[in-house]
Amino acid sequence: MKKYILFMITLGISSSVLAKDEKFVNADDSKHSDICIAAVESKKALKSKATEYRYTQAQIDRFTCNGISIEEFAKKYRSSSSSSPIQVFSFDNSVGSIEADICIAAAHSNKEYKKIKATVKKPASFFNTIACNGVPLKVFANKYGNKSFNG
Repeated sequence: MKKYILFMITLGISSSVLAKDEKFVNADDSKHSDICIAAVESKKALKSKATEYRYTQAQIDRFTCNGISIEEFAKKYRSSSSSSPIQVFSFDNSVGSIEADICIAAAHSNKEYKKIKATVKKPASFFNTIACNGVPLKVFANKYGNKSFNG
């Protein structure tokens, strides 16, 4: 009887812990996404992961996680619960190119894409030739967060 009660207590504790934990998947297998996931865990975990990867606070402040700032991402997922895994994508234009900015904007939202398109002042053909990490812009945007991207 003691074993049965111990088993039920253990099962109850395990279930409550699993119900509160989010399952995050580093969908692009990047250090940036690891940083995003650590930010959700805690500020201490974020600092530890940043130190491990040798990122400065200024670099981390530029990160976006699933199309939102790392701070917004952490707040959103620290207080929510989901039964399905959450795929995490992170973008950082470390090369400083306008093409990378366009790719990131397209992955974020159609609104962001239109905004950057208006500021770049290039012909439509320029945007049609952009590849993001060797992938056509539309495919990249659809894969990394903006399922409704239509270019």
